[in-house]
Amino acid sequence: MTYDELLERIDEEGEFQVTYFDCKPRMITALRRVVELHKPADDACSCDCGCCQFCSYCKEAYPCKTIKIIINEQWKGNK
Repeated sequence: MTYDELLERIDEEGEFQVTYFDCKPRMITALRRVVELHKPADDACSCDCGCCQFCSYCKEAYPCKTIKIIINEQWKGNK
């Protein structure tokens, strides 16, 4: 799952909560903000060597451990 796809899934979940429950849990907003901190650095260089695939926050290859956990836990069985 790409960074943009993950943000889209989080936004969809937020919209679902608003539509069906008339509120968006703070957890959805908090989750989105955490994911935004882990945006891959796509402007680090212009080469095609893979060096642009690092999380600008924790300097690990994207997806970093944090994003992997979010993806695996948030949508278990719904991939």
